[in-house]
Amino acid sequence: LKKTISIITNMHTTLNNVAIHFHRGPTATNGTAIYINAGDPNDPVWLGLVEAKATHEAGHIAHTSFEIFEGVQGEKLRKSSMLKWVLNTIEDVRMENCCIAHLPGAYWVFNKMTNLLFEEGYWQEVSDDEPLSMCLQAFLLYAGRGYGVDGQSHLVSKGLYAKQRLIDAGVPSEPLNKIENRMHNWGKLVDIEDAFLEAEMIVRLLQECQQVIQQDQNQGDQGGDDQSGSQAGDQGGESSGGN
Repeated sequence: LKKTISIITNMHTTLNNVAIHFHRGPTATNGTAIYINAGDPNDPVWLGLVEAKATHEAGHIAHTSFEIFEGVQGEKLRKSSMLKWVLNTIEDVRMENCCIAHLPGAYWVFNKMTNLLFEEGYWQEVSDDEPLSMCLQAFLLYAGRGYGVDGQSHLVSKGLYAKQRLIDAGVPSEPLNKIENRMHNWGKLVDIEDAFLEAEMIVRLLQECQQVIQQDQNQGDQGGDDQSGSQAGDQGGESSGGN
């Protein structure tokens, strides 16, 4: 399996001898090594996702400049979990399009990945009682990927359903519409510097939505419901986190 992952990595990057580790944590890369969550090689689901995970992380090594996480920009990311999550979401879109442009077969690898993530419950469609914070994350993840990555347009309707839930709950539609319009450009961003600037813009627009979402979250906390296992907790955990 490590040999297979090495072949994938060598196809996508010019970096020789990328170290590959299986560990207990999430799939990720630091720019020189790939860490993949350990699993049972006899599990077809785990095996089905390994190719996509390796391709995704190799894509980060090839197309993501990790210097963004240093200096002033890195300090901003460390201070804001929202900015970091939004940047990861946008950078995943930009980077996967770069992978597809480099090797067109990646189109099918990532297409299969998104379908598997839903089939196995790592990603879930928004339910009628989903907290608004989860709806917001679903809107950004699904619509952002659907508009931005070649071959993932099947995700748009799932993201727009989450967006409509937000609007029905009183979240102002104008910033959400502006965010949706900007998603069409995520896959065309030149580099992670552009992705960072875009993430800052999206966060500013999200701040216009926060008051209604915070009220919903406070009501949920008062009700004592445990939503920690709901949709957004699993989003991206099996496919991203590369930054």
